Amino acid sequence: MMKVRIIETGAVVELEDDYALRMIEQGKAVLYSGDSAGAAAFETGAILAPVNADKYTDAKRCHEYHNSEEALAGLTEMGFTTSDQVWKSVVKYFSVDPVPNRLIVSIYPKTETGAVAMATLREIRDDFYGCQYSGVTDDDNLKGIVDYIETNNLKKILFCPIPNPVSYAIGNDGLCKYFFDQQSDRFMPIYASQPSDATALMGLAMGLRNIHPAEWFTMRFAKLGEVPAQNISASDLYSLQALNCNVYVVIAAFVTGSGITYNKRVLDKGVLSSGKEYADVLSADLASAGIGALKKDQDAVDRQTEQMDIIQQFNMRLKRLETASSGT
Repeated sequence: MMKVRIIETGAVVELEDDYALRMIEQGKAVLYSGDSAGAAAFETGAILAPVNADKYTDAKRCHEYHNSEEALAGLTEMGFTTSDQVWKSVVKYFSVDPVPNRLIVSIYPKTETGAVAMATLREIRDDFYGCQYSGVTDDDNLKGIVDYIETNNLKKILFCPIPNPVSYAIGNDGLCKYFFDQQSDRFMPIYASQPSDATALMGLAMGLRNIHPAEWFTMRFAKLGEVPAQNISASDLYSLQALNCNVYVVIAAFVTGSGITYNKRVLDKGVLSSGKEYADVLSADLASAGIGALKKDQDAVDRQTEQMDIIQQFNMRLKRLETASSGT
């Protein structure tokens, strides 16, 4: 018998050797190493949401969902509505393509810090890689979460919204500058018009891991489902990029296999505060967990990066011309 992971569903199963080898040759499965819980963690996001003490119960502390319908039904049962941030976050998480297939939702009382809430959740289950705090805006609280992750050498990444305007996002006392200075591999910021946009970024990361379980992938220039694109100038985009802050923008002209596509929404650049590609940190974490690093064709990655840089430079020139012609 041979243990393999079915690419389409992400399921880990044991098959007869001949059948397993045929599935692998056909590109329908990959050879699996490591325990199922360990591997599944790296394609699982967790949304942690604080509520008033009078609305908290232990039954809300931890739930697992596999699609949007299941998750929203669960939130409805717990008394949440479309106006709640956790609801909006769940919708954004499952709105991306490829769609993630696993989400943990943890509700905790506001009397707890984010770090304590994660520690308490980990006592119940620890099989998640991405985390996002719905409704937490206090910088010191968010810094404490990352400090908890790093101090305990956890294989986890915090996906965090950075609110506008750009002047605030790039401020010397802001989160982007703080984690950039620390060169943190555990903080993934996104300049966002809505806090739940960060959850879409987490969903994209988990979905890509699910659909490419053994291959290196890039999040740069990917789409973020229902996230609205930012309409910012070239200089503002460069300012955010300088602090390794991700931005969801409109590319005026995007070359594809079928020609040129105009006004395409894409993620720039899919990196952590350290400037490292998300997939590179994921690969190192997988290897550290004994699951196996992602396969990476460095030459292909370099060619793709070069093409993306050319596209971006072209679009930035267009943006500068548009700004000059409008007199703004």
